[in-house]
Amino acid sequence: MQDIGATVHIPHGMQPFHANYTNYDFDYYFVFGNSSLENISRIYPKIGSTKIVRAGSPMLPPDFRLSPIGPINTVTFFSDWWPERYKEERKLFQIVTDWARHHPDYLLQIKLHPLENGSLIASYTSGCGNIRILPRETTVDAALRNASIAIVSWSVASIEAALLYRPCVVVNHRNYDRFSPDYRVSDNYLHLEDFFPPRARTPEELHQRILLVLKNYDRYLGKCNDFVEYHLDNPRNSVKRISDLLVEIAAGKETFPFSPIEEDLRGM
Repeated sequence: MQDIGATVHIPHGMQPFHANYTNYDFDYYFVFGNSSLENISRIYPKIGSTKIVRAGSPMLPPDFRLSPIGPINTVTFFSDWWPERYKEERKLFQIVTDWARHHPDYLLQIKLHPLENGSLIASYTSGCGNIRILPRETTVDAALRNASIAIVSWSVASIEAALLYRPCVVVNHRNYDRFSPDYRVSDNYLHLEDFFPPRARTPEELHQRILLVLKNYDRYLGKCNDFVEYHLDNPRNSVKRISDLLVEIAAGKETFPFSPIEEDLRGM
């Protein structure tokens, strides 16, 4: 039989605590960091066995850096493609754009999601002079360079924003329930509300959350560090770390630490 080598899972984001994520039939299962490992340890059943490696994110170049900017009235909203597919998610766009219309002393920048068409969010911003949709090719760091706050819903961009010293404000029209299996309700994917203010469900709440962060900016800069540390190993050299791990695996020289996960069929 031909040897096909090792199989390696390289993540797009953190590992959610959700029953859909139960297949660990890889030789090596790379994760962003400690929060992913915690969620994997809690999920049942587990199908397959693997070695969990806290590798970091494959999407962070070594020059991914910004200096803290301080509290200013420019914020960046990380848009999403969900509202284009699901009408109930359009409340996210309504909350953010209604807030901007009622607060012309703020500049709202909108960073489009890579899968987003963009025409829907553009329809919500029509005629509002303090809203700017950034060019599609705008990078995350460029989108945040002149902003003091990142407005997010449940995007992994929150990790990147915190790494760039931009505190997050959460917009989410759902009522919070920590025991819900839906991570949009429970926040048990990103745990944003463990580090940053509670979700804003209305334009008025969004303004309150923004003012809270601006008035306590140094405190929330510290929360940025805590948030990144919880979710992400190797934040400044993760691409090189992942490359080094792959070289070791290909050479059959495993010197890196890992956490073994064995099949566990409880719950089936």
